[in-house]
Amino acid sequence: MSMRLILATTFALCIGESSLAQDICEPGQADLGLVAAQEGLYDDALALWRPCAAQGDPAAQFGLGLMYSGGFGVQQDLAEAARWYLAAAERGNTDAQTNLGNAFENGFGVPQDYASAARWYALAAKGGHPQAQSNLGGLYLNGLGVPRDYAIAARWFELAAEQGIAIAQNNLGGLYFNGYGVDEDLVLAHMWFNIASIIGTADVDAAGNRDLVARQMTPGQIAEAEHRANEWIAANGAAVVGPAPAQPTTPPDDDAFDMAAAINDLVDTGDPAWTQGERTALALCLAAVFSQMALDDAEWLIAAMTHGTLTDADQDRIEENYPWFEDRLVACSEPLG
Repeated sequence: MSMRLILATTFALCIGESSLAQDICEPGQADLGLVAAQEGLYDDALALWRPCAAQGDPAAQFGLGLMYSGGFGVQQDLAEAARWYLAAAERGNTDAQTNLGNAFENGFGVPQDYASAARWYALAAKGGHPQAQSNLGGLYLNGLGVPRDYAIAARWFELAAEQGIAIAQNNLGGLYFNGYGVDEDLVLAHMWFNIASIIGTADVDAAGNRDLVARQMTPGQIAEAEHRANEWIAANGAAVVGPAPAQPTTPPDDDAFDMAAAINDLVDTGDPAWTQGERTALALCLAAVFSQMALDDAEWLIAAMTHGTLTDADQDRIEENYPWFEDRLVACSEPLG
């Protein structure tokens, strides 16, 4: 997953000299590193995390993995990120296990190895990590690193779907639609596709899948499916936030679009009264939103928003392809008043 930080708008941070000493890791120091990263104080976060990571603190090791994975305060280095994820994963950190699995699945900083990806996803998934559960379901669905098994895929997708992972909800809907690993059930297929479309994911057209299923349903079945979806949304409102992908979908290169830099430029065009903490919080939130889009669309939209060149046709294009975008954008802006 990407940097999983609580997006605070402001936070008074006091770091004593002893806390920044290279060979000291005091109680709570890893937490201070998290706060520093929230504030965009990446040098301080690194100084706080490095000694703790060296002494085996898994939270600090995971933090360093995030810094190297995203290039926060350091040169992006996916191999170094994987090394720190491994150290934290071996100490039971489920976020690190998930990101390490993602690294092995995609060959980010390590040789691509689906069996190793499945192993690390499984450890995190059994610990209740929803993204790991979804990713592990995907491996079983496609027979990558594990034997193809639709029933096992369905079980993992369901656990992740119940925790608000939109791609898992879509995939579970597909299994119910086709009767793979579960009994065919158009009502449940429509329900999960509908929920996934509300949460939003650019990886699949959940709304299109829902409408496809609806053509084969009676009005009564559709009404039942919509009722169930509304009940789920009402009961799980806090879960209706699809997480950002763990890492870039392709290894970076010199000519690649630098989303982080582009988002920082966008945020810099905002209200000059915003604090640095507010700008950092907004940038991290926007990164989670734009990472759900196709990369070319994200690049175009960030540039258009930065330069104020969005037209009515552009707005229609966004609404058609990313109907969830406006609500997610508003959610990012709400803490700023």
